[in-house]
Amino acid sequence: MLFVSSQNKNAFATQCWLGVSVLVIWMLAFGWIKKRERQAQLNVDYSSKTASDYSLYFANLPKNMSVIDLENQLLNYQNSVKDTCHLNQAQ
Repeated sequence: MLFVSSQNKNAFATQCWLGVSVLVIWMLAFGWIKKRERQAQLNVDYSSKTASDYSLYFANLPKNMSVIDLENQLLNYQNSVKDTCHLNQAQ
């Protein structure tokens, strides 16, 4: 059986609060490190150009669609967007 005294209770409470405070400090430190690492990743990504910066990915295209059909669809969409932008600028 443990010997319980006011000195032991105070020491236990002090150790508990020290443990909680160290845990909070570690959480803040790892959060800060994670933020800095993410910022470094973004800086590298923004400063380097890769093929994926200029790539388009189309999912669920019809199986019978040819490359020419896709080009026509994209050109139609581009023209409709241009027309919409020109109308918005005129207003």
